[in-house]
Amino acid sequence: MKRLGWWIAFAVLTAAAILFTVFNLGATEVDLGLWSGTVPLFAVVLASLLVGFLTGLCVAWGAGHRRRRQLRAHADRNAALLRQIDELRRDQATQPHRVIDTGPPNRTKLVAGL
Repeated sequence: MKRLGWWIAFAVLTAAAILFTVFNLGATEVDLGLWSGTVPLFAVVLASLLVGFLTGLCVAWGAGHRRRRQLRAHADRNAALLRQIDELRRDQATQPHRVIDTGPPNRTKLVAGL
């Protein structure tokens, strides 16, 4: 069901992009300093959206660097602890089991008033 939602959202956004392209075929003059020319309006808008998306992606990735480093450190620590647990279990399995005799239980009578 979740996948169907993604397909529907993709279809709606694709239809919107196609309609936007069809309705904005007019040409506009672009001067970028090193290059200048005439391009369709939809190309300018879609290129601007793409550059904005990629910029946001880079900023979000950079902001999450510390968190990813912490998660890697925790994962490494958990793996080391799991290896240690396995090693201790192997060591315990190879040792013979000993029964410790503590002797008879030390029970005393409770006497009221003493």
